[in-house]
Amino acid sequence: WDKTRKGWLLPAAARSAASKAIKGEEVTAAEVLSFAAPDPPSSVGAHASVHVENYKRAALLVTGDVTGDSLVKPVLQALGGTWLRGPGGWCLQRSKKEQVLRVLRGDETVEVREGKEGAKKKKRKSVELVDDLGDSDGLGSVQSGDEDEEDAEE
Repeated sequence: WDKTRKGWLLPAAARSAASKAIKGEEVTAAEVLSFAAPDPPSSVGAHASVHVENYKRAALLVTGDVTGDSLVKPVLQALGGTWLRGPGGWCLQRSKKEQVLRVLRGDETVEVREGKEGAKKKKRKSVELVDDLGDSDGLGSVQSGDEDEEDAEE
């Protein structure tokens, strides 16, 4: 959208498809895709493992080997990703999921996992009351330790 001209600016390649759409004629998917932005290049030889999952309402979160000198990092930046320090991953528009997966899988050395099953397990503190005899009758001292969330549910 061009605010000063109060209209959409389209590339020359889109002129034919836009003209057809304005006239009410059918526009094929091939015509629309012919002027769509191309995918950014995939990494080459990144040897990385990444996890892609839905995040919040309309976003994706990509975690794994995606920081520092990782060859995957510039690819995610080129796809419009934003680094989120809290969850430790790249946030992208969920509407770009297919494009993100296609570009990441373009490098044969990148292992891509999808969904919750590939996510890192969160650690949480467990607290157990143990008395001086070692049994847990609740009459002794407090011991704490880390345990996997999955183990804690069992």
